[in-house]
Amino acid sequence: MLPFFPIPVQGDVPPWVLVLFGIAAITGFVVLVYQAVRWFRDNRDDDDRGGDDRSGEPGER
Repeated sequence: MLPFFPIPVQGDVPPWVLVLFGIAAITGFVVLVYQAVRWFRDNRDDDDRGGDDRSGEPGER
């Protein structure tokens, strides 16, 4: 399946096991990306919310 990333296995392993391993790896990566995007979307406005004395002044932020 992935000749550039061989997975060592012992004995006779059916080929669907390697496919299952690949699907699990891709799923894990997709979940990590989804969580990162969700975190950044939820926390992107934290800098603009109150508590900043210079919020109405032009210039440096």
